[in-house]
Amino acid sequence: ASTSSSAGASTETQSMQIDGTAHEDILGSDMASTLVVGATSDPIRFDPKTVLELNKSFSHKRTKFRITVAVQKETPQEIEHTVASVEDDRKLFIQAAIVRVMKARKIMKHNTLIQEIIEQSHGVFTPNVHMIKKC
Repeated sequence: ASTSSSAGASTETQSMQIDGTAHEDILGSDMASTLVVGATSDPIRFDPKTVLELNKSFSHKRTKFRITVAVQKETPQEIEHTVASVEDDRKLFIQAAIVRVMKARKIMKHNTLIQEIIEQSHGVFTPNVHMIKKC
């Protein structure tokens, strides 16, 4: 954000970059065209140097309104990375739960340990027995 002043009045300008075609979805709504000075219902040609101003005199009977933002779909690589990260976090959580239980009880039967781990992790996620045995 940069601030410039002239004759005692100060104005603050902020720049924001919107990737891809998200600007078309955001500025395509009727609400957005009233919020942005210079936006019309006609398609505007956007390039990196296009400048839009916020309509500060805008008022509406609703105090809150939602401007839709385009949600980008995850690629298969991102999904795979996310799943692997979640699995690693769950393994570490189970290992920590096993350590906590065994420090507290010292000696415990296998089935009782598995039940205790399931009870402790129930609030976070529900592990299956195979996952607990792998840890």
